[in-house]
Amino acid sequence: MEEYASYVSAYAKRHGISREEALKFYINRIEKQEGQKIDSRTFVFRDSIYHDLSDCCRNLGINVSSVYGYMWRTKKSRVEAVEYYYTKNAEEQFEWESVLYSSLSVCCTKFNVSLKAVRNRAWRKNCSAQEAFRHCLKRKKNLEMDTFYYKGDRYKDLKECCKQYGINVQSVHSYRFRNKDSDYDEAIDYIRKITKQRQFIWEDGSVYESINSFCRMKSISVSSVRDKARKKGMSLQEAAKYYIERNSYD
Repeated sequence: MEEYASYVSAYAKRHGISREEALKFYINRIEKQEGQKIDSRTFVFRDSIYHDLSDCCRNLGINVSSVYGYMWRTKKSRVEAVEYYYTKNAEEQFEWESVLYSSLSVCCTKFNVSLKAVRNRAWRKNCSAQEAFRHCLKRKKNLEMDTFYYKGDRYKDLKECCKQYGINVQSVHSYRFRNKDSDYDEAIDYIRKITKQRQFIWEDGSVYESINSFCRMKSISVSSVRDKARKKGMSLQEAAKYYIERNSYD
C-alpha cells in the first residue's frame, strides 16, 4: 500500500476531496484489480499510509485519545484531528545543540534549568526561546563554577560585583525574592537604576547615597528640605543650601 500514498494525496487534491475519500477510492480499485480484501481501517496522512489511526498516531508520537477527543469536540475528520496535533507538536518542539526535544520543558528538565526563568526572559527581552535558554544555562553554569558574571565581566561572587557598582547585595537578593522569575542581571540592573535615581549630588560635585544621608551628614532636617523645595518650587540642592547657610548664622 505504501507506494500508493502519493497517488492518494494527488487524487484528493485533483478532485477536491479529502484524503480519506481518496483512500477509499484506491482501496476499492486495488481490491478489484488484485482480488484481495484490504483492511477498511487503513489510514493515510501526509503521503503515508498506516494500518489504522492508532498506527499513525504511534508513529508520529501523538496521543490517539487526544485525537478522538478533538474529533468529538470539534466535529472534525480524523485527518484534520491528526493534522492539528501534528502541527501543534512541531511548534512545541525545541532544538538545542542539534538535538530536537519534544518541548522546551523537556530540555529544561534535562539541563536542570528553570522553565519559568527561560520563558520570563524570552518575554522580557523579546528574544527567542533558544536565546533565553542559552542565557539561563550560562548563568546556571557560572554559579556552579563559583564565579559571577555581569555585563561580560567576571567577579569572584555577587558581593564583589555589587561592591563594584556601589549597590547593596541584600537589595539584589530581595528583588529576586519579590520577583520569583527574575535573574541576577535584571535584579542588578534595577537596583543600579533606583540607586542612581536616589543619589544626591552636591554643588561641589560630591555624590551621596541619597538626600537623607546628605542631610544627616550636614545635621539638617531632610523633611524640612523636601518641604521647602516643594513649597518654593526649588531644587533639593537649593533648599539644602538654604538650611546649611541658616544654621551657619545660628
